[in-house]
This record gives sequence, C-alpha cells and structure tokens, in this order.
Amino acid sequence: MTHNKKVLSLILALALMIALFAGCSAASASSEELVTPKATAKTTSAEDTSDTAEEVTASTTSTAAETTATATADTASDLIGETAAKEIALADAGFEEDWVSDIWVKLDTDDDTGVQEYEVEFRESGTEYDYEINATTGDIISKSTEPVDDDVASIDTTGLIGEDAAKEAVLTDAGLTESEVTGLRVQLDVDDGVTIYEVEFCQGGNEYDYDVNANTGAIISKSVEPDDNATTQTSGSTGSTGSTGSTGSTGSTGSTGSTSGTSSSTLIGKTAAQEIALEDAGLTESQVSGLKVKQDKDDGITVYEVEFYTSSAEYEYEINGTTGAILSKDVESKSNGAQTGSVIGETAAKEAAFTHAGVSERSVSNLKVKLDTDDGIQVYEVEFRTSSAEYEYEINATTGTIISYEID
Repeated sequence: MTHNKKVLSLILALALMIALFAGCSAASASSEELVTPKATAKTTSAEDTSDTAEEVTASTTSTAAETTATATADTASDLIGETAAKEIALADAGFEEDWVSDIWVKLDTDDDTGVQEYEVEFRESGTEYDYEINATTGDIISKSTEPVDDDVASIDTTGLIGEDAAKEAVLTDAGLTESEVTGLRVQLDVDDGVTIYEVEFCQGGNEYDYDVNANTGAIISKSVEPDDNATTQTSGSTGSTGSTGSTGSTGSTGSTGSTSGTSSSTLIGKTAAQEIALEDAGLTESQVSGLKVKQDKDDGITVYEVEFYTSSAEYEYEINGTTGAILSKDVESKSNGAQTGSVIGETAAKEAAFTHAGVSERSVSNLKVKLDTDDGIQVYEVEFRTSSAEYEYEINATTGTIISYEID
C-alpha cells in the first residue's frame, strides 16, 4: 500500500511538470505573434509616409505648372489681338484692308508708361499712316500721317523680285519659317539710289533687320539685335522633397524661380528724347509733322531715333537712350518740285567742300565725288580724308549749297 502511494505521487509530479512545460511553450508562441504585427505596422507606416511625400511633391509640381499656364493664358486673353488693332486703325482712317498697302502690326511696350500697345502702319495714295493702339482697351493712343518720300512714290515696280521673294530670301538666310516669327514687315524703299526691300521680324527674343536688293534679291545688309520689348520670362526649378532620415524628418520645398528681363528704368524715355531733338532744332511739336520716335540699338548702346519734318526741311536725330546726349543729327532741305537747270559739276562741288573745310585738294586723300539723288534732290556726295579727320559732304547739285556734312 505504501509502495503504491509513492508510485502515484511520482506519476502526479511528472504530469505536473509536463503541464508546466506545455504552458511555457504556449506563452512564448503568443509573445511572438504579438511582436510581429507591431513590426509590420511600423513598416507599413514608413511606406505610407513615403507615398504621401511623393503625392505631395507631385501635387505641388502639378499645381505650380497649372498656375503658370493659367497666368500666361490670362495675360494673352487680356489683349485685343493684332487683327482687332488693325481693324480699329483702318476704320479710323476710313479704309478697307484691300485698299491699302504695306500694312504692318507689331505689339510693343511704351517706355514711359509701361502700357502695351499695337503699332499699326500702312500706306494709301502716297500717304503713310501710323497708329498706336492700346493693346488692352483698343483706344487710339496716337496717330499721324505723312507723305511717302518722292523716291518711293515714283518707284517703277517692273522687274522687281516682289515682297514674297524678298521675305523668302531673308527667312532662308535666318534659318526660320514664317510661322516661327512675329511682327513680319516687308516695305519697298530707296537707299542711296538703290531700290530695296526692308524686311523686319522678331523671333526668340531677337529683332532681325534686312535690306534686300529689289532687283537682284541679294542681301545688302542684315542685323540681329536683342528685342528690348520681348516678353519677360519666368524661370525656376521645382523643389524636391527631402529623404526620410534616421529621425524621419520631412524634406523642404525648392525655391521659387526669379523673374528676369530688360529693365528700362535707366532710359530717358521716348518723350524726353523727342523734346531734346525739338529743342535742338528750335521747334515745337505743333510746328512739325510726321513725328516718329523709335528705340533701337547702335553698337550695343540703346538709342532713340527721332524723325520729323517741316515745310522746308527733314530732321533725323539719334539720342543716347541713357544720357540724352545727341549722338548725331541730319537736316536736309526739301524740294518743292522737280529741279530744273544743269548741275554745277564735280569740280565746283569739290571746291565748295574744300572751302568749307579750309583745306586744299593737295592736302587730302581718298577723294570721292558722286552724283546722287536724295529725297528727290540731286546732290553731290563728296568724301575725303586729311591727316587728322575724315569728311563727308552732301552738296545741292543745282545750287551748290551744302546740305549736310560730317567730320570724324
């Protein structure tokens, strides 16, 4: 009996040990199950953060692009357009488009007011019309008319290559197509007795000016200069989100691009340039006709070209755009009709120039004398050099009067 009790006790102890061992194993398994979901949750949270950051970056970039596109579209939609500007000018002049020639429209910005305007020019029956139209409201800011130069009005167009051929020649030279350029203008003119086509257009922030021989199609001259009125562009890179570091900090957004463009704050403006030229000529605005002021570049310097005329003379000035200094001026007498009588001859023209310069023919070199026609007036162009200067004269071929001269 005693022996059986001992055996029973041993069996019970063994069963208790087995039960205890089984309980520890179950607890360990339960602990592992609890730890694993937490780790998974942590990993999922990191992935969600990365996805969210990428979504924010994409959203920011998309919003910036949409904002820029909307602003550009709004700016363009504010303008009346070249067609409307042209119609306003023609209606004011009382013409239909097929009645006029050499019509040209260009979007520009007034240096003084900063107002965008359309410049509209055309010719009809020997008169040239110039209009400035407010590009937003369509109001006529200014208008002027002037007679077309006698040389231009009397051009015989027989045998000329035509405007289309001149246009094609310069676009081929520039490596461009008509659809790639703006402000395209082709105008027939006379320069030093040669009939030419003046071709102008803008592309890629540059202004192109060509002179093409109207008979042969040869390019006589060309220039490419920055267009001061080119639309200001905005540039800048989109910032990127920072990487998640060991501390899990969020990256910063990139900086906004800056706006750049040509500043006109240092220029004197068209109005001041006009006043300087008129004051030098001893005239008022009401005393002149055909007043034009154009901003241009000459050897890298911004200048204002001012032109006007009276009943007796034509004036051309070049004014430094920054200082207001008069860089050059040309005053030519106007002829009231065709000249009659014989010319004075080259010898008399030379003597008139030498007398004015205070030199003798023996003391000069590179002497040139040429009979030419300028604005309907026959003139002698006399050029020569001395040891210290270069002289250029225009002398009325009928009267012997010195029309203009330059000493460099």
